[in-house]
Amino acid sequence: MYGPDLDYSLCLFTFLTSVSGVISHASCGGKARNSQLECTLHVNDLKQCSASEHLNQCFGDNGECDFPLLSGQGFLFSEAVKNISCYVYPEKSVTCSWMHNQRGILKYSLLISSSENLDCKLAFNTLGQFNVTIIAWNTRNQRVTLSHPFLVKTLERAMSPKPVDISITSITNDSISVKWNPAQCFAVRCMVYYRPVSSDHWKEVLHPGCKTICSQEINGLQPFTEYCVKVACATIGSKLWGPPSNNRTAKTLEIAPRHSVDVCQRVDTGRPDRLRKVWLMWKALEESHGSILGYWVNYTNQTKSVTVKTTDLKISFDAREEEYDIIVTAYNSAGVSPVSRLRLPSADNDIISDAPPVLGIWATTQGSTALVEWEMGETERAVSEFAIEWVASQDASSSRWLRVQPNFSSAVLHGNLHPSTTYNISIYPIYGDICGPPKSVPASLESGVIGGAGRWDITQVRKNSVTLNLKGYPAGQGNSLPKYNMTLTSKNGAQNFLVTSANQTFTIRHLTANTDYFLKVLAGASPSQLTSESFTTPLYDTEDILYAILPPTFLILLVLVLLTHYRTVYMGYLCPLIPNPSCSSIRQWGSLSAPEVTPKLLDLELLSTVELPAENFSIQVMPSEPPVITEAMEEDPDYIENYTPNFWDMFFKKTDVS
Repeated sequence: MYGPDLDYSLCLFTFLTSVSGVISHASCGGKARNSQLECTLHVNDLKQCSASEHLNQCFGDNGECDFPLLSGQGFLFSEAVKNISCYVYPEKSVTCSWMHNQRGILKYSLLISSSENLDCKLAFNTLGQFNVTIIAWNTRNQRVTLSHPFLVKTLERAMSPKPVDISITSITNDSISVKWNPAQCFAVRCMVYYRPVSSDHWKEVLHPGCKTICSQEINGLQPFTEYCVKVACATIGSKLWGPPSNNRTAKTLEIAPRHSVDVCQRVDTGRPDRLRKVWLMWKALEESHGSILGYWVNYTNQTKSVTVKTTDLKISFDAREEEYDIIVTAYNSAGVSPVSRLRLPSADNDIISDAPPVLGIWATTQGSTALVEWEMGETERAVSEFAIEWVASQDASSSRWLRVQPNFSSAVLHGNLHPSTTYNISIYPIYGDICGPPKSVPASLESGVIGGAGRWDITQVRKNSVTLNLKGYPAGQGNSLPKYNMTLTSKNGAQNFLVTSANQTFTIRHLTANTDYFLKVLAGASPSQLTSESFTTPLYDTEDILYAILPPTFLILLVLVLLTHYRTVYMGYLCPLIPNPSCSSIRQWGSLSAPEVTPKLLDLELLSTVELPAENFSIQVMPSEPPVITEAMEEDPDYIENYTPNFWDMFFKKTDVS
């Protein structure tokens, strides 16, 4: 019904094949977009054919209608031009796009036609309709291809222009109001698109319709979030949406923090002034609903309450040996977060102190970043997080923090690191609500390691360990501490250790006794060796020898003590002493003079029964000299007992017969 007639087709073919200069003047320049071609005709550029038989056709130049009709060859309708789509800016222009899969150098023109008389000036009226035919001319083989006509109903294919004057009129913590001008005199319906700046996904809100100034409120937004907004409109009755407006951004208002602060504490006891040093540290509250301005810390005992305001993530204070109630909150311009509460017990025995620091820490610098590494070792308590703080040596307010998971042993510090500034980097192990003590290391992006890296000397070798001391390192100059790479090699293989110079002593454990080892130490990635030394672990340590000797020695001494005690206590009962007459004092009675005591003489008659030897034996009786015996001697039994043997010896000596 709306297709071009055959007479026009023959005329067009004759014109295109006969006058190449006219086609270039009348053609619409097409441009490719990934094999997609597009062409636009404005209503002011359309020329209507003056021939009465072609009054229903409009070209880019009316010269196309001045040539006589010829029955031509090479003209055809083709499927080569396909996927035609057109949209109209009412009373302004028509734009069509298509795909063409033919090879060669092609030029294109658009033919506007109708089954009835067509006024080209009114072709794009909102109530009109027309056909669009794509004319493709191959400049190599002079072949002309026509697409099948594409019917355009202006009202359905009308494209609304881009809205203008878009602005944000009001903002709350969960809504934004936007206003715009649809930039046309027809009634339109509009779509408002919005998304967070951090997202690529657009959401939509449909505005039912307006004519001049339109406005729409967007609800259900997140507090303290920046949003991007744009608007696109469509003429009421059209199936096509016009191009979107320019983007506008707006940020919703913040609300009070909804989450509490994650706080841990550490208490240092044993001070001579009977005070305790309390350290509080917390994780930065990363609230998406507001900008945290700072933190309130309140600690209260029975006598007083103290409140501290800080922007840092840690504080310390002196506490008496009393129970304290500690509260930490975050705040922003809209309010205060829920409280985090801790209790400090009054007794030191109730304070948890088994929270060790990291074993070692070292820092290396490269470019504008600093790499900090640490070694934790085995602990009875599980580490829940590591907190890293780096602060300029001369500016405590420059403190910055980073939290990493417990399975990490390194972190990269970057951003706002000035090359000429020395930073103190500290590592805090976190055990739930207990803060471990920090270990620190100085680092500088500019200075690096000054004065050499020192030397590790072996100071003690034991059967299962070796201890090394760092010698000659210029500590305290604020330089980046090198990372020492130690390699210990033996017949059992090689072991590698990463050591920091923050601690001047390092001990390698779990060695094998009576084994030869070779130690090599490098400073960071330096190819030069700081230490290259061999050693042999002893078979026994001094303690082993003492443990082997001391127990038998103690056992022998114990036996001797028991034997001595046994002889003293029980020997008198088991083995009683038998008196020895020769040691008695009675043997000396004969030599003692006692005039007042008459000595007893031997009765010779009693010896008549004594058998004497027959020969060379005689008994001689000597004059008696009575011993002097006093009463003290008679009454002293020890004297008589001790001298009795002497008495008998004297008697037999005096009575001996030669």
